[in-house]
Amino acid sequence: MKVLKIMTIIFNMLIIVGAGHATVPLGLFELIGPLEFLSGSHSGNNYHDKLVNISPFTLIGQISLICSFFFKEKTKSLLTLIGCSILLYCTYILVKDLTGYESITLITSIPFFVTSLILLIKEFINSTIN
Repeated sequence: MKVLKIMTIIFNMLIIVGAGHATVPLGLFELIGPLEFLSGSHSGNNYHDKLVNISPFTLIGQISLICSFFFKEKTKSLLTLIGCSILLYCTYILVKDLTGYESITLITSIPFFVTSLILLIKEFINSTIN
């Protein structure tokens, strides 16, 4: 399950997003996105604003998955479920209006969707059995 969590984090960071006049992996945008988010000047109406608004939350989701490596079973399962849910919801927000950048983001997020859904299903089954 550790490999699946690591793959989910990596695939989430490798989702290609449009940033300005270029495309970059989401992991690079997460470094500057929270600073822009804290400035509070983004209303969420266009793709860039949505990207700025979700970047702190994708970072929280990834940190939640990383923290799940260091806790016991119940907390580990809860952190994994929360982290995957946050990352899936943030990705949904980015791709829900399929226009220019959203279609690129959707295509490059397919590996993330697959690994995160497998991780969610396995973690949910393990948490209900234990």
